Amino acid sequence: KHFDSSDAYAASGPGPYVQQFEPLGLDKFHDALRAVLSKALDVFTTNAKAATTGRDLMAVEFAALYGGTTLLYKYDLSWEDTKKALLVETEPLPNPKHSSMRIIGTDIEEAALKWGKERGLFHDVHVHDFNVPVIPEQLALHLTEADVFAMVACGSYIKSELVLQRLLFTFLGERKCPKLAFWTDAPPFSSLNLTPHALLAGVQGWQSTSHLIKIRNFTAEEIAQRLDGGTEYFLNLHIVTFA
Repeated sequence: KHFDSSDAYAASGPGPYVQQFEPLGLDKFHDALRAVLSKALDVFTTNAKAATTGRDLMAVEFAALYGGTTLLYKYDLSWEDTKKALLVETEPLPNPKHSSMRIIGTDIEEAALKWGKERGLFHDVHVHDFNVPVIPEQLALHLTEADVFAMVACGSYIKSELVLQRLLFTFLGERKCPKLAFWTDAPPFSSLNLTPHALLAGVQGWQSTSHLIKIRNFTAEEIAQRLDGGTEYFLNLHIVTFA
């Protein structure tokens, strides 16, 4: 069972989130994730710009919360710089590495999305529970039009493989241009098979890489529930490019 982090997620600003997760190793996870995603985004954006005739790219990010992941892949910021952007609101945001990418933030936490949009991290937001079978019309439109699909560190909240599969199939739509999707699973807290080969069976024209990354240490409560005595929480980052 995942420890209760609802207070940090529901706060009106990212302070409690940083305070709760940084001691567990969020800083190292952020930087490890950045190292992998930065390379993937560089290759994709170079190819996508040529295929999209100069229009802005768009990413739909699930579990976007306050925008910490946005700062990682759009701005290419280290954890220390991300923490500064989250906590020192009087400072302007740095120039993003991928300045032509518009971010659509999606989460169930309205206050977090509101903060991220006011901070300038999200161009638009959707308050939505991704486990709900019906995708709201405007979110579905954004998904279909998006070039990038992002879903990080929320695998333990996904209730079935069909949830992620439904979102990915909507994202793919008619697929007139190259697309990139990345998401993480949560092996210690979920038995779901969220690998690309399971979710995209029957879909043509894609290739993927998967990376094992430590997200954080388990809390004392979580360690007490484990039979193997493990203290570290690893997850898989799946990156898929669609031609």
